[in-house]
Amino acid sequence: MRPSLCKLILLTGLCQSIYAGNPCFSLSSPLLEPQWNALGEGLNGNGYVHEIAVLGSDIYVGGSFTDAAGDPNVDYIARWDGCEWYALGPGLNAGVLAITTDGIDVYVCGGFTDAGGNPDADYIARWDGNSWNTVAPGLNAVVGDIAIDGNNVYATGRFTDVGGNPDADHLARWDGVAWHALGAGFDGVGEIIISGGDLYASGNFQDAGGNQDADYIARWDGSAWHALGNGFAGAQFVSALAISGSGDVYVGGAGWGVGVSNACGVARWDGNSWHSLGDGLSDCEDGWGVDEITISSNGDVYAVGSFSGAGGIPNTTNIARWDGISWHSMGIPALHTLTESVKAIATNGSDVYVGGKFPNIGNAPNTFYIARWGEPDRIEEIPGLTDILCQNDLPLSLPTSILGYTGHWSGQGVDNNIFYPSGLSGSIPIMFEPGANECMYPDESAITVVTLSPTIWNQHCNNNNTPSDKSDDVIQINFNAMGYHLGADYTVSSSVGSISPGTGLYETWTAFQWQPGSDGNRNFTLTVSDNAAPFCSFEFFIEDPGPCLQELDYEIFIPTVFSPNGDGINDVVMIYSNSQVQNIRLLRFFSRWGELVSERSNFSPNDPRYGWDGSKSGKKLNPGVYSWVAEVEFVDGNVELFSGGVTLIR
Repeated sequence: MRPSLCKLILLTGLCQSIYAGNPCFSLSSPLLEPQWNALGEGLNGNGYVHEIAVLGSDIYVGGSFTDAAGDPNVDYIARWDGCEWYALGPGLNAGVLAITTDGIDVYVCGGFTDAGGNPDADYIARWDGNSWNTVAPGLNAVVGDIAIDGNNVYATGRFTDVGGNPDADHLARWDGVAWHALGAGFDGVGEIIISGGDLYASGNFQDAGGNQDADYIARWDGSAWHALGNGFAGAQFVSALAISGSGDVYVGGAGWGVGVSNACGVARWDGNSWHSLGDGLSDCEDGWGVDEITISSNGDVYAVGSFSGAGGIPNTTNIARWDGISWHSMGIPALHTLTESVKAIATNGSDVYVGGKFPNIGNAPNTFYIARWGEPDRIEEIPGLTDILCQNDLPLSLPTSILGYTGHWSGQGVDNNIFYPSGLSGSIPIMFEPGANECMYPDESAITVVTLSPTIWNQHCNNNNTPSDKSDDVIQINFNAMGYHLGADYTVSSSVGSISPGTGLYETWTAFQWQPGSDGNRNFTLTVSDNAAPFCSFEFFIEDPGPCLQELDYEIFIPTVFSPNGDGINDVVMIYSNSQVQNIRLLRFFSRWGELVSERSNFSPNDPRYGWDGSKSGKKLNPGVYSWVAEVEFVDGNVELFSGGVTLIR
């Protein structure tokens, strides 16, 4: 069975072995920022989307569209399972104005009759996953909205005397047996919602139930209608209702205010008084305003409709997000701008779904009438894929079947679904491309091929030595400074002399000191083996670096790659050096746009406490190449400037 949310592949990994002069590679992918995404090829039929509802991982949309996604049965209502669009039986014969659920079944209302061929399923119908069912008989005109409260179904619309009840006009309750009026009844109700057993209604009505302050919005407690404050002044309509988890009522509409400064087009009722949401909306006095409001699981409020902006924030045309403090845009300037009105919105986790009359959203293709705001589509992992490769290992076979989906790989170094790292370096993009009819979208990942070599220092010198007497010189060999990680299970051997672990070194710096034999032979082969899986063994040749240095070489080292993922391996990038360095006066890191992201001053080298962990002000930064500059003071008093670049991978 296919998973309900078909997402693409992220390849992640970390080079975890030592590679003395040889490349290794790890699979990685950049952080994915939210963007507008298509749902398949969109609803490219006739008409538009008027309502969206979420049930589990399925998205239900209703409206005036027909033959959506090219299917002649997808008329007026459709279901998206994360991969494909589906009809709900034979469809409906007229438009859908509202959708709601009881957590099990889907309820719809609108102008249709005989839903799915059921002669009693007129204007309201229930979809049980297999067929259309009658909800309440006796309706005689279009139903504009519905709300479910246990066995009670509330409906509003153009109907009158529903079920023979002369007071059940335009707004009524079905208890499973009969229709009931809500007071004396009144016209002009647009939207209804249930909260805490009370029913809230909004629209263009006045004096609901005879209450002179119950204009455009009112609350029914089961016995009588109540105003929310003093009602609305000069309203054209209140078209949107949403209630937060704390019980606050959010409303949206056009051409009104609630006696609160800046409450134009949108406002919040806390149970006692009305409040504005920042500076409100633009153009609300001119008949433009909010069509629908929804509240996400984290409390953010989303408003959609026909308005030129919210709170004076750029790129908030027709859709905007309120975080409790300020308004925010949904996208990137000039790229993700809605050009037509938005009629519907719903959230599912961190994803936001919008529908309406728009042909597309910005530069996102196939977003006809419907789109999703969230991370790009991707599968989240590749089960069983090896993400560490030694240069002297066999090439890596890439899987052609992932979570039941088939496809092939392409990109530099890839031949017939096999990746060959030899001769490559840097970030190598590769892509898994699904086969025909597979419910996936191609997505690019990257293999980072890193070529490193150890640093060798003639650090400890006996000043009494002569060029011909080298017996007690010590050569220090640094592996981790180059970005290597020497695992717990390793061996090191030499063709001449003796090797012993370095002393007085920081935890993240693994080094070895080698002393040649009395014969003065300093040319040798060093073999390093990492015995942990996958097994890697490398040899490299070290030539005689000469006698004890009498002059400083003015050298430091900063790795070219690091991976701050909290595993204790290469989590910081820092300065390494020998005893010739007196003080690091300054170390700065910059983004590729020149933004200063880290600065340290006056510290000793080889100390991870003064490294950079890939963050700024506690926030993790995106993978990429960052530049650095360092001002270094040596033991002879000389000060040198150094600069370079480092690649951050996650």
